[in-house]
This record gives sequence, structure tokens and C-alpha cells, in this order.
Amino acid sequence: PRVWGTMKIPASWLGVPMMMGDRLVGVICVQAYRSHAYGEEEQLLLSTIADQVAVAVENARLYEETKRHAEEMTALHETMLDITAQLEMRRLLDAIIARASDLLGATGGLVFLHDPAREELVAVTCHNLERDYTGLTFEVGEGVAGRVFQTGEPLIIDDYRTWVGKSPQVDDAYARSVMGVPLRWQERVIGVLDIVDNVRAGAFDEQDLQLLMLFADQAAIAIENARLFEETRWRARQLQALTETGLAIGSTLSLDEVLQVALERLGRVVPYDTVSLWLREGELMRIRAVQGFESPEEHIGLTIAIQEDPLSQEILHTRRPIVIADAQQDERFRGLADTGWVRSWLGVPLLSKGEVIGLLTINEREPGLYTEAMAELALAFANQAAIAIENAWLYEAEQERRDLAESLAEATAALTATLDFDQVLDRILEQVSRVIPNDAANIMLVEGDQVRIARWRGYERFGMEEFVSTLLFHIPEVANLQQMVESKEPMVIPDTAAYPGWVRLPETEWLRSYAAAPIIVRGEVIGFLNVDSATPGFFTQAHAAALRAFADHAAAAIENARLYEAEQRRRQDAEALREAALALTAELDRNQVIGRILAQLEQVVPYDSASVQLLQGDKLVIIGGRGFPNLEEIVGISFPLDGD
Repeated sequence: PRVWGTMKIPASWLGVPMMMGDRLVGVICVQAYRSHAYGEEEQLLLSTIADQVAVAVENARLYEETKRHAEEMTALHETMLDITAQLEMRRLLDAIIARASDLLGATGGLVFLHDPAREELVAVTCHNLERDYTGLTFEVGEGVAGRVFQTGEPLIIDDYRTWVGKSPQVDDAYARSVMGVPLRWQERVIGVLDIVDNVRAGAFDEQDLQLLMLFADQAAIAIENARLFEETRWRARQLQALTETGLAIGSTLSLDEVLQVALERLGRVVPYDTVSLWLREGELMRIRAVQGFESPEEHIGLTIAIQEDPLSQEILHTRRPIVIADAQQDERFRGLADTGWVRSWLGVPLLSKGEVIGLLTINEREPGLYTEAMAELALAFANQAAIAIENAWLYEAEQERRDLAESLAEATAALTATLDFDQVLDRILEQVSRVIPNDAANIMLVEGDQVRIARWRGYERFGMEEFVSTLLFHIPEVANLQQMVESKEPMVIPDTAAYPGWVRLPETEWLRSYAAAPIIVRGEVIGFLNVDSATPGFFTQAHAAALRAFADHAAAAIENARLYEAEQRRRQDAEALREAALALTAELDRNQVIGRILAQLEQVVPYDSASVQLLQGDKLVIIGGRGFPNLEEIVGISFPLDGD
């Protein structure tokens, strides 16, 4: 027998169980220092007392348990009141982990939320740990959080330092005991709540786990409410931004202003590092406006062939936005220039009357930033921008029609104000340049199967005055000219570098865009009206149509000037002949008659020198001349008719 208390050895001992029904809750025992102190009567009495004590002990335990549960529920209730009052996500998450740690008397903890785009768990807040783990990412199945998310079941780790499933991303100082529970919303796990005790092993039991699960259920509701609140507030702000954007871009009809304002306003709707606005030109997409680039001028004007860009093709086909979480991992992504930094990418169609007239390409350095909700918002923005662009196009087209009509009227007045051929050509080029922007322009006139430049302007800035003044083309050898001779239609070469028939000369390397119209008189091409630009893709079919109108007016003016010049020459010839006849009748001196005849001849047929030869028998004898420095020496010289 063991010796307790007085250190005397007991002689008698009696013990009975304390039972609650079939459950043993304890033992009550007595002892005496004399032998045979207890019998059946004492045993019965002690059993009765044991039954009463068992009831009392159980009642006390139930009371303590009920009291503790009530305190926990009160604390949980107060905690949830504090948490549900938070609608700002950042504050809510901080409150959740702080309150959970306090509720369980733990050191601290972490809240992980699931990122569907990356398929990983992200630590969105950290409380009272040895370092800040905010931003830490776990793969599904990694660590306590990853395991809980994967299984959807809670987990208690008594000693994290020796647990085989611990993450290599945290060291032993991270935790001793860890308890993780899923954050569940509508049967879907949206994250994990990890509670940590970094001092005690086995710090958490099943009762703690049940309490934390109750807390986590309410926390998940609060998180989802905050998310909905933030989404609603975000959408309200975006709708306001869209409304303001619509008003801003609708307040101008200048295409350049529309494009610039659109991209500036886009940043209020969708975040970006850079954005490019592309407009479609046949089978090309051309950048017309950019934001966010250090050197915008290096990007504006760049083109990409639609057939060579899978993303453009897909957007044109589906008329829907495309979201790419990481452009560098997507084989469809074709970047222009240095785009190795682009991670998040959003492509949005500009739709007008059901057709894709262009694209917005939006770039971000951070991967996984853009969502389908952002894409829909960007599409709403793009629809507004497309309407504004279409309106600007219509306005510009109307303005161009008016300008063209006014310029044609002015051109007609200017051209009919003179019949001087050179002045007519100068005025044609002057009026053309008022309506059709260009770097240089010229008028070519046909001479048989050749063509020469009769008038030009703008080439002096490229050092080409002497070159154009002597330039002569053989029409069949120049594809664009031959095409206009055959079709009698204007033509546009958006990019001369891409036109296989372009005549390449060192002096015209700068010339990258070309438009022209044939000048036609009575069904025959007599010349060409040409405009040149140093900017690839500058000229369009609209420019060609305007040139055609000018060419038609120019044809009439050129023909009138030519007819006038021909009539003037005929009159001069007639006057010269009349003067020559008068000279013959008014003078009897042969030398004087010859001098006057040759003087009148020069008015009709320009010459450096001329002679009059008289037939005498079988010889021609020089009897007079003009323009010879040695006239006296050659007068009298004869030439046989049948000899040298």
C-alpha cells in the first residue's frame, strides 16, 4: 500500500466507483489505520454517497461546459458583429485573423484566398507572426493551407516542425501548433484560415476546432459580402467613368482628339501600363493612338498583317474580347518591338454596325490582372469609343466633301482665270495641296510612250529639284503608270515598299505612300496628277477619289490652255507670214527683203541661224542669212543639187 498524508500505513481501505448511468466519472475511497474497519454496510453507504457526488460532479462539469460554451458563443457573437460591420476588404481580412487569434488564445495566423487564374492560394493578410507572410503563395496541397483547400476538411497539426507535409517556404520559427479550417461559400472553398501557436505543441483540441469552424463559416460570409460590396462599388465607379467618358469623347468630332481622349479615359475604367488603339485598313491593323509608352511616335503608324496575327484574327471572327493571364506563355501573342515585359493582356474589338473597325490592346506588367468582368467593362468602353470614331469619320468625310467642293469651285475659278499653260499647271498643284495633304506633288505629261514631269512642288525639301526636272519614264516600264493608262482609274499605293512594281531609285527612298489619277482628254490619257508622302500608309482610296475630281478639272484646263497656245501660235504664224509678204512688197533691195523675211521667220520658227538659198541652174547659192558671225564669207557659197 502507498503511504499518503500522515505517512502511516492504512490497515483498511474501501473504494467505490462514481457512475453516471453506464459511464464511469470517478472513484471515491476511504481508509483507516485499524483492521477490518469497513464492511458491507459501509460499502453500501459509500456507494450511495458516490452516486450523489457523481451527480454533483457531472452537474458542475456541465455547468462549466455550458458556461464556457456561452462565453465562447458570446465572444463569437461579439467578434462576428465587429467583423460583419467591415465592408472594406482590407480591414475585414485584418479583423478576421486578429479576432480569430484572440478568440482561441493563439499567437496569430494567416488568411489565404484562392486565386483561380493562377490556381494557387495567396496569403492576403498576416497577424502577429515572426515576420509578415502577406503575399506568400502556396500551391494546392502545399502546407496546412494547401492541404485544407485540397481536401475541404479542417486539420490540426500538433507539432508543425516535425510534420512531413510542412512547406519549405516557411522555417521552424513559423509555428509549433497549427490549426487550419476551410473558408466555404455556397459549398465552394474560397480560402483557408490558419491559426498558429508558435510556443506550445498540441495547443489546439477538437473543441477549438469546432469553435474555429463556426467562426470560419461566418467569416466566409463576411468576405463574400465585402467582395460583393467592393464589386458593386467598383461597377458604380466604372459606370460613372463610362458615362463621363461617353460625354468626353462625344464632345469632339476631331478623330485625333477622339482617339487621345478615349485612351486617357480608359485608365479610369481598366488599369494598364500601356495601351494601343488600332484601326483596320483592309487586311492591316495600324496603330493610330497610344498611351503609356516613353516614345509614342515610335509606335504610332506601326502595322501588322491580320493574317499574321492569331489574336487579331480571333477577335475579328468572334467579335469578343480576349483575356490572357500571361502573354509570355501564350503562343498566340505576337508583340511588336520590345514586348517581353508584357504579362497581362486584354484585346478588345471596336465594333461599329456589327463590324470590327479596330482593336484596343491593353498591356500590364503584372500577370493575371485582367478578369472577364474587366473585359466586359472594356468592351462597353470600346463600343462608346467606336461610336465616337464613326461619328468623327462621318464628320471628317463631310468636311472633306465640303472642302473638296469648295476647292474644286476655287480651282475652276482659278483655272479659268488664265490660259497660260504654266500658270494652269501651277494652280492645279496649289489647289490639290489645299485639299490633299502631301509631302510633294507633280503633274506628268505624256509624250508618245514616255512621260515627263512638267510641274512639281515640295521636292526641294528632299534635294530633288534637278532630278525631277530631268526625269523621263518609259510608261510600259512603270507598273503604276501603265495600270492607269489601261484602266483610266486612279490608284493608291499605301506602302511603296510593299508594292512589287514600284520603280526604286536612290533619290526616292523617302517616298513611302503614293496616290495618283490619270488626266484624260477625249478618252486618251495625256498625263498624271501625283501626290507623294514619306509616311507609310498615308494615302487612302478617299484621296484617290479627290484626285480624280481634280484630274477631271485639270484635263479641261490643260486642254483649254493647249488650244489657246495653239491658237496663239497660229495667229503668230499668220502675222509673221503677213509681215513677210509686206516686206516683199515694200522693199526692192534684196538684202533688206531677205533680212525682214528671216526676222519674221524667227517669230514662227525659233532658230540660232538661218539662210536663204537661191536655185541657179543645178546649184543652190546662198544669197543671204541671219545669225551667222561670218555672213559675208558664206554669201555666194553654192551647193550642187546632186552632190555633196
